[in-house]
Amino acid sequence: MVLDYSKISSVSVEGMRDGVGTLIIQKIVEEGRTFARITLPPHTSIGPHFHIEDEEYVVIESGMGECLQENEWVPLKAGMVHLNKKGEQHSIRNESSNNLVILAHIVRY
Repeated sequence: MVLDYSKISSVSVEGMRDGVGTLIIQKIVEEGRTFARITLPPHTSIGPHFHIEDEEYVVIESGMGECLQENEWVPLKAGMVHLNKKGEQHSIRNESSNNLVILAHIVRY
C-alpha cells in the first residue's frame, strides 16, 4: 500500500476528543487500521482519550508540540515518534505559533 496524502481530501474537525480549536484531518481506514495526517494549528489540541482496543503511533512530520503521557506533558518535535499503547491515555497539543503536523497510524487488535 502506498498513501499519497496530496490525493486525500481533508475535513475540518472542531474540538477533536473534546480538545481545543479546529484541526484539519486527512484519513484512510482500511482493514482495522487508520492512517491519518492531522494538522494542529497554533493553540489547538486533541483532548485526552484512551486507546482501549488499539494502539497509536504518532510521527511528528513538522512543527513542535507536546503529548500527555503518564500524566506528564512531554515535548515533541519533527522527526520524533510518540507511541500510545493499548489501554493507555494520551493527548496532543500545539501551544506554538506554527502548525504542528502529525502522521497517526492506529492499529486495532
